[in-house]
Amino acid sequence: MPEAEEPAEETAEAAEAPSAETATTTEAAAAPSSAGDVPVVVQVQVQVLLPQEVSAMGAYLGLDLTTHGEHFLLAVAKEAVVSPVVPPWEELEDERGNPYFFNHRTRASTRRHPLDAKFLKLVHTYRESPPDGAEVRASTSCPLRIFNTRI
Repeated sequence: MPEAEEPAEETAEAAEAPSAETATTTEAAAAPSSAGDVPVVVQVQVQVLLPQEVSAMGAYLGLDLTTHGEHFLLAVAKEAVVSPVVPPWEELEDERGNPYFFNHRTRASTRRHPLDAKFLKLVHTYRESPPDGAEVRASTSCPLRIFNTRI
């Protein structure tokens, strides 16, 4: 594992993406009544997704999640919050405790999550071609077309 060194700085627009908190609990399953059986220990990982985290990720991705906004993109924001770092990437911290991502294959580092481009592309794709059932709604606060999913 590499030392946590200061990664190369990116453009000024590079912002830190929010991330979900994960809690791990260990629970013992009910032991069978037969003598000699050993209880099974199951480790369950629960990911707590807070509305503030989804809202912050929506803002990070440039989404309008207000009352008359792009609600159909809410699922993209939720998925972006919980998406794990995949190999060969690893999340590390610099000497100040700030997170960054290191690619073990290319030795590159970045402050942006390696999957940010994927989620930004999804947002662009869904804006260009909204999912079935989405309705086009004009917005006075935004010059772009806004799509809302019917509830």
